[in-house]
Amino acid sequence: MLRNKNRTITRLQVGSLIGLAWGKAATVGNATSGFKACGIFPLNPNAIPGHFFAISDSIEVGSPNVPLESAATTPLSPQKPSTSRQTSTPTKLLEESNPIPKLQAS
Repeated sequence: MLRNKNRTITRLQVGSLIGLAWGKAATVGNATSGFKACGIFPLNPNAIPGHFFAISDSIEVGSPNVPLESAATTPLSPQKPSTSRQTSTPTKLLEESNPIPKLQAS
């Protein structure tokens, strides 16, 4: 882009550009250092200080005089086990929560 300032990147070129960058950035060394920095491997429970997880006193969630609404307004009934085998795969769950928009014919 520095050499071709007047040239724009099309959506057809984005994939190959991201692929090149991903190949350079996604290395075993980067993954290992990420796991080490957050204390996952080797296990280091003190890698991230506890105050990072504390609720900030400077953030005011709401007025103390206004009661919060109950999360469950309807009573929950116990669910009966299903006789059919319905398995939800990650792909199915993703498609349900974030459907891919359909292209409209021109």
